[in-house]
Amino acid sequence: MKVLELIWPTLRPISDEEQTSRKIEDEERVASIRSLSWNKDDDVALDESRRIVDAERERRRSADTRAAVYLAAIAAAIPILSGTVPLVLSSSVEGPLRYVSSSLLLVALVYLARAAMWAFQSLKTAVGTQVDVDDLKECWQNRSPKAQLIRELLISVPYNWGPVNRKISSNTMTREFLIRAIVVMFGLVSFPVLFDILEYISSLVGSVITNLMLRLSC
Repeated sequence: MKVLELIWPTLRPISDEEQTSRKIEDEERVASIRSLSWNKDDDVALDESRRIVDAERERRRSADTRAAVYLAAIAAAIPILSGTVPLVLSSSVEGPLRYVSSSLLLVALVYLARAAMWAFQSLKTAVGTQVDVDDLKECWQNRSPKAQLIRELLISVPYNWGPVNRKISSNTMTREFLIRAIVVMFGLVSFPVLFDILEYISSLVGSVITNLMLRLSC
């Protein structure tokens, strides 16, 4: 993993060639679905079509739920982070400790803000496709209504892959930034303690060296 990606994760954009390729694949898939008769074992095909549609709806619902959970975690982290502000700005914190703590606080805030933006992006209403009343009317105007319903159900699924995949990608980015914010917050809380320990060890080592030098000089 690149250092820059470790510090600031990014989502790889889809190239124009990939978009064109996916569009062609979707068009071929839809054409294949329309060309099949679906009259053989149509009850099984209809049940499986409904199962596939329900699975895609569940995938979308799960992505929305996860984004809401991430937002709740971000909302819970903000009071914890704001509680460290008086400690960082207090007069007892000086020198390198203040600079490092202030920097960690700022970085944690930036990570949380970016995580929230990705979570809201995931929760945005995305355009989806489903079989509605008009589609059902058209199906029953067909000679084989059940076969036509199977076609409409299956055709609606590929058109929903893109919006749901974008939601999942946004959730992935939310998780990445939230993990980094938690790590930085842990560093913000533990750094003063670590700094005191290092300062104590430094003073102890200095005292030992001073005593040793005095003994050697005598």
